[in-house]
Amino acid sequence: MGLSSTAPLVDVLQVPMPGDRVITLLGVVAILLLVGLSAFFSSSEIAMFSLPQHRIDSLVDEGVTGAKTISDMKQNPHRLLVTILVGNNIVNVAMTSIATALFGIYLSRGQSVLATTFGITTLVLIFGESAPKSYAVEHTESWALRIAR
Repeated sequence: MGLSSTAPLVDVLQVPMPGDRVITLLGVVAILLLVGLSAFFSSSEIAMFSLPQHRIDSLVDEGVTGAKTISDMKQNPHRLLVTILVGNNIVNVAMTSIATALFGIYLSRGQSVLATTFGITTLVLIFGESAPKSYAVEHTESWALRIAR
């Protein structure tokens, strides 16, 4: 049975195949891991740049584990910030790419782009940016020390 000339090929390709469940599961797990990494980078940025230098110096003098690492990282704030931002951007682009591919299995091209745009943007804003940054503001010192280990 051949393809009808009125049925677009895209619609035929969007029929989920049996292996798509495994791909979907792996994609969802990857997205969740990437959201976690986005949260890590976002909270790290706030924790590292909110911790005052005089407090870092006190922690180093007290011999607190991780304090020297924080002090060393903050010696070059430009490098630290660029590293955090590049890591966060790589994670967020990867997340968007995976989500677009997953939605593409089940939705049309336009629907896939819309679902990814709104879905991933919401996910990243809440769980990859706002909540982690709020946590880092409330737990600046302990989070910075944990990151530095």
